Amino acid sequence: MKSQLRFRNAWHVLGELRPFAWRITDLYPDGLSVAVRGELNDADSAAFAVIGKHAPLVVEWSPKRAVTLRGEYRDAATESVDADRRWLETAVDWEEVQPVIGRYLACGDSWSAVWLIEAALSRFTSVTEDAADMIGLAYQMAGRTETSETYRKIATMAGGLRGARAYTGLAMLFARQHPPALRSMSYAAGLLEIGWSNLAELPAADLDRALNRNAMAYVLMRSQRKPEAIALLVDALPLVEGDPLASAILHNNLGRLYSVSGEPQKAEFHLGCATRLDPLLPEHHLDLAHFLARAGRHSEALAAARRAEKLTASIPAVPALVGYLHSSLGKPSQAAAAYERAHRIDPDDDGYLIAAAREACDAGKGRTASRWLSRVDFEDLTPAQQAEVELLQLWAGTLTGDVSPTAAGQALVLLGKRYPDSDLIRQNLEASAPEPVEDPLRP
Repeated sequence: MKSQLRFRNAWHVLGELRPFAWRITDLYPDGLSVAVRGELNDADSAAFAVIGKHAPLVVEWSPKRAVTLRGEYRDAATESVDADRRWLETAVDWEEVQPVIGRYLACGDSWSAVWLIEAALSRFTSVTEDAADMIGLAYQMAGRTETSETYRKIATMAGGLRGARAYTGLAMLFARQHPPALRSMSYAAGLLEIGWSNLAELPAADLDRALNRNAMAYVLMRSQRKPEAIALLVDALPLVEGDPLASAILHNNLGRLYSVSGEPQKAEFHLGCATRLDPLLPEHHLDLAHFLARAGRHSEALAAARRAEKLTASIPAVPALVGYLHSSLGKPSQAAAAYERAHRIDPDDDGYLIAAAREACDAGKGRTASRWLSRVDFEDLTPAQQAEVELLQLWAGTLTGDVSPTAAGQALVLLGKRYPDSDLIRQNLEASAPEPVEDPLRP
């Protein structure tokens, strides 16, 4: 299970552990007991929390036994990090340490990178500007944005290309990565302009200039200045003409801007360019699928969404869109399966499971719908969701024969009284009301 924990941040840890947790709970639906033969950490707790959400779970851990068996049960990833930690005790400066930590950041393992960084910080008496930039990136990837801000600010003092890049990274903290209460578009714009001025004096910095303009376009878009954002990205595209990955990012963002600006032809062109330039990034295919779905081109959208689903198993919005599109195309069984896949990725969002049950009912699969509805955490739902769940339970019962038509009608009336504000229940009551009988004697 340790190998499941090597991901960028807590969201990715949970995202990748969820399919693993579902497999465990499918094998042990009545619950299981886990004896931990090693040290417990936050990542382990996250894993057990995901598993425990779906099946009774008992975790047994003995500090004495953990110390005794520590060496026996260590996996290769843990051994590698510990070896680097031991080597770090002999390192003499940040220049020697940076390549090692950079190796973990390159594969997205911010957890191990931060662990090593904090060991280095306890040894060295100062931080160089170059090291500060790397440290800021590691804390940002780990979701600790306030600590990242501290080191990004140190990195801006480096000057040259390193300092200019640090201004872009610092600006994006304030534009989108900080908690909402700490964000400031005006402050982010000011930082980007400082970075842009520094880049203007540097040769061979076209990629960084383009990324600076891409970040500024985001700030302008969030400030409701879409035409200016579009103009910036159009001007930035020639700067990355020979870089397919950077070009894909700019094309994708430009396509999304054109889409919300009411220019669908330009939007489709640029979104399509992004998928061709970087075909392995699922987000590009997802954005194209969303655009095509909004345009009512559901078959094309489904093809794009399926391409995205083949590339990732950790973005719940992807199978959710597949489910919506199958439903729009009149394929409720496939829609139900897709929504259930979305819930496996994000079991905290019971909206996916409710949608899966709705489609299962539409496909006539009452027992499947009932089983899924039994997993829903009813108390955490909104009143509208609670009303829909009870209505779906009633529908599923009629499909399985457990609820008679007469009993269903009576139960529906009671639901109408329990949820007087539910439009969904009101519509069902109106649909089930008997047709008025015409008076044959009326002239």
